[in-house]
Amino acid sequence: MTGGARFAAEWPLENMAHAVLLSSTIANGRIKSFDTSAAEKAPGVLHVMTHENAPRLKPVFTNPAEGDAAGRRVPLQSPVVYYAGQYIAMVVAETLEQAKHAAELIRVTYDEQPPAADLDKERGKAYVPKQKVAGKPADSLRGDVDAGLRAADARVDETYRTPTEHHNPMEPHATIAAWDGDKITVYDATQYTYGVRHSVAMSFGIPEENVHVVCKFTGGAFGCKGTVWAHVPLAAAAARQVRRPVKLVTMRQQMFANMGHRAETEQHVTLGAKRDGHLTAIIHEGISHTSVYDEYVEPFSKPTHMLYACDNFKASQRLVALNVGTPTFMRAPGETSGMFALESALDELAYKLNLDPIQLRLINHADTDPDEKLPWSTKLLKESYRVGAETFGWSRRKPQPASMREGHYLVGMGMATAVYPVNHFPSSARVTIRQDGSAVAESSTHDLGTGTYTILTQIACETLGLPIERVEVIIGDTNLPKAMVSGGSSTAMSVGTSVQGAARAALAKLVDAAHADQRSPLYGASADQIVARDGRLALKSDTTKSETFTDILTRAGMKEVEGSYDTQFNDREKKFSSHAFGAHFAEVRVDRDFGEVRITRFAGVFDIGRALNMKTAESQMRGGIIMGLGMALMEETVLDANLGIIVNRDLAEYHVPVHADVPMIDIVLLENFDEPLMNELQAVVNAYAEVRARGGRAALATVVSVVGSAYRRPGARMLVTEDGQTVGAISGGCLERDAVEHARQVITSDTACVVEYDTRGDEDIVWGLGLGCNGVVRVLLESLHEGSGGARALQFVADCLRVRKSGVIATVIDAGRAINQERGAADQESGADRSTKIGARLPFDERDDEHASSAPGGLFVDALSPFDESGARIREDARVALTSGRAMTRVYEAGAGRTEIFFDVICRPRPLVVFGAEHDAAPLIRLAQTLGWHVTVVDTRARRATRERFASADSVVLCRAEDVTARFTVTRDTVAVVMTHSYLDDVELLRALLPSPACYVGILGPKQRTEKLLAQARAEGSWFTDAELARLHSPVGIDIGAETPEEIALSVVAEIKAACDGRGAGFLRDRNAPIHDERAATTAPPEFEIGAHAAARERATSVACGSSS
Repeated sequence: MTGGARFAAEWPLENMAHAVLLSSTIANGRIKSFDTSAAEKAPGVLHVMTHENAPRLKPVFTNPAEGDAAGRRVPLQSPVVYYAGQYIAMVVAETLEQAKHAAELIRVTYDEQPPAADLDKERGKAYVPKQKVAGKPADSLRGDVDAGLRAADARVDETYRTPTEHHNPMEPHATIAAWDGDKITVYDATQYTYGVRHSVAMSFGIPEENVHVVCKFTGGAFGCKGTVWAHVPLAAAAARQVRRPVKLVTMRQQMFANMGHRAETEQHVTLGAKRDGHLTAIIHEGISHTSVYDEYVEPFSKPTHMLYACDNFKASQRLVALNVGTPTFMRAPGETSGMFALESALDELAYKLNLDPIQLRLINHADTDPDEKLPWSTKLLKESYRVGAETFGWSRRKPQPASMREGHYLVGMGMATAVYPVNHFPSSARVTIRQDGSAVAESSTHDLGTGTYTILTQIACETLGLPIERVEVIIGDTNLPKAMVSGGSSTAMSVGTSVQGAARAALAKLVDAAHADQRSPLYGASADQIVARDGRLALKSDTTKSETFTDILTRAGMKEVEGSYDTQFNDREKKFSSHAFGAHFAEVRVDRDFGEVRITRFAGVFDIGRALNMKTAESQMRGGIIMGLGMALMEETVLDANLGIIVNRDLAEYHVPVHADVPMIDIVLLENFDEPLMNELQAVVNAYAEVRARGGRAALATVVSVVGSAYRRPGARMLVTEDGQTVGAISGGCLERDAVEHARQVITSDTACVVEYDTRGDEDIVWGLGLGCNGVVRVLLESLHEGSGGARALQFVADCLRVRKSGVIATVIDAGRAINQERGAADQESGADRSTKIGARLPFDERDDEHASSAPGGLFVDALSPFDESGARIREDARVALTSGRAMTRVYEAGAGRTEIFFDVICRPRPLVVFGAEHDAAPLIRLAQTLGWHVTVVDTRARRATRERFASADSVVLCRAEDVTARFTVTRDTVAVVMTHSYLDDVELLRALLPSPACYVGILGPKQRTEKLLAQARAEGSWFTDAELARLHSPVGIDIGAETPEEIALSVVAEIKAACDGRGAGFLRDRNAPIHDERAATTAPPEFEIGAHAAARERATSVACGSSS
């Protein structure tokens, strides 16, 4: 801690005076008279201002779209008093102490009227808001709620109340104003410097460019500093009056009355549901208060519109005017109060239906936005439930009231969903690279204590290739490029994008200077051949050829190069609904004798996208949780219903959590992937996560070998729940019914079994299976529960999918007993059983190491102990399977023992890079996503390469064609499809991609066009080998007569699949071998035994069982 951060009230201006505001002592009425004579004669007093002598100021409409959020009533313009604590006079003096003393000398007489200060008493005057409620009508209806309630088997009808609450940031509101002619500089504690500039300019009728606003650090805000309050124009008016700088710092007591608050709410929630938990109706209605002179709506019904799937929904909000200051945004406005009511009602419903609260939420999970009728951009809410339940130990919860106890404490466990919309605003930034090798990034944005300085520095350093000590970030000043309000969790996305774009623009100018300088070792090198690293530009191919930023700029005679970038968003044409999701879990203890409540444990799991800085992101999560604890247990603003005065208007009486009140808080930030667009394996993993989250049971069926013809290959999986529901498939539908029956037996017996289906004869038709596949299929069935081998294997699969890596799981599917005479005798004497168990397994990752965290208690290794000589062979075979990407079985003999092992391969998602962000790319991206591929979209145009247009892609990158090799690491797994419709870009892309290790390069367009592209590349000095040209597919796709973008996408994806798997993409009817036999493929890959089985059993179905691992 250095104390170097300068806050609004700490700017040391010369000859600065001090202002103090006098507050009203009544809540409703008029000022009859002032006696300011004593104050005016007090030592050091420069001016006393009341409505009788204040300059005429113009009103400012702060939030006209949805009601005022900062009070458009202009201060000191009228004798009318609207609320207790309203500013009615201001004293300006030489010192703060003199101003305070003089303010106490002012005498005021009132014509007092009874205030409207009780929500219950005034509810009869509730009215429909004039403005929208978070963009929605105050009365919203979807479907038929009356019919939904009639169809319900269970119903919850409850009323919930939340009190008035105040922000109470550590730094009080403060303003320093200094005029210079008709120009003014304002140092203000704010979340929006440009908003202050606009407001001051409007109030005083001067041009905005005459107002300079500075705010380098903000000491907390939580919404109350997002708009402009009355003290700001008053400080400016005082400075103009006394013709010298004036500092005005509000007192904590004044903040309670004049800087907004979270409005009190009364909410009525009605839920209807079927016995299975499916919601048939949701009604969320109620009232909140506003001031008598402005209108602000606390949008508590906002999250209910979209959070849960229900066809019948109704929301209605009303306002009640009270003699209080205008409410405003307070951290998560609407969600905080509204989710309390909605989630509480859901818990009541879960209890009525005897359902686990997580299970009820999963049943009503909205797969698309039910209100906007749009798909989600990403949504990991189910994963949040699963991970949260595991992290917190939800399975230990007992649902019966008062059933969990520790001594004389009652113990309870609860959970709730979290949601918040993704907000973004236009913003601009400027980045300058200086001759001394340093850089500065600039924007008018703000740091509220959230870490804006930190993340913007990170972004600039990463983009420019500079160490962190060489980059300076300057923010909080309207002389810098414009940024919008730092609110709604929007700054990192909006301003961060601008800083990155500006840094790239500055770097491009530096590269151009080196490219054009014959004295530079980088002379003639194109941007795609150059990398920025450690303050130098260097050739990628030969990093010894490099020079510093300083050398380049010095020779060019340039002191600096500058880049700018404007980030814009087009929400009018959005095709996805974007929200952050999460789940909270809490454990509380209640003293049975005294009712004291203590939070003992808390966990939160969140899907917030990419965290730019894990420490600051987790701190934000913890801060929000701590505010939530305060809201639930401590915070309440108490308004005297008779006098209309806040009686606990300081931190001695308004309680907020302190360290002793807050337990250890576990935070998990999930990595983002698109859940609606997943492959079958991911679907199985997610389905089991849901089963675990609600405490259910399941079994896993895995095809482990195939001889002859079959619909699915080894490795195909199907999850079976205890009630017979399935996810995934092991055949075309003919084996599933019988497999489900076996699986349910496995769940009951907790054993692992291998079931064999021999379909080479006609017996299966007689039995009603109707297979007719002419093959032998063996299926491993195993029970899934906490700690079981199957559950750990699925967790290993989930880990591989999450970090996009390949893996192998070696599983015992047939086991014999080791008969090593010496060891066998010892076992017989000790009673030990060293037989290998069916279902024992050992996973491997890409490093070919045992995956210790997922290995089921080392069972597989222990079981192999009789086969010491086989250990090396097993590991070698695992590497073979991992390299080939093909599942296989192997038999290992040791003495008289025999063990058959199935090697199941989890392949990393195929990386597909689509160059070109036109409309015809969208179907290709969607189809690739359904196959589980990892898709990146690249384009040179900022308006086209946006997440809004391609939200289903894993990433969208703005990049010049010539920069591709600098921006991307292309591996032998990479698949590239070029569809830019730009001749020059396609030439550059072919020059970059054909020499790369990419396994497949496809380009849209006829052969003649591609031949011209290649000729152009050769004319520019690029020559390609036969092997490189052999990887080029032009025209891209297989011949299916495709014309529409969707048909073309199908053609392209089919060709990629065939080419990468070594297939000829011909008609299956022309094959004489089984369809899954790689050795019969048109283009055969390396031969590995796939699903080999030594001999078929004599009967159509046989089962081998062993104890579950």
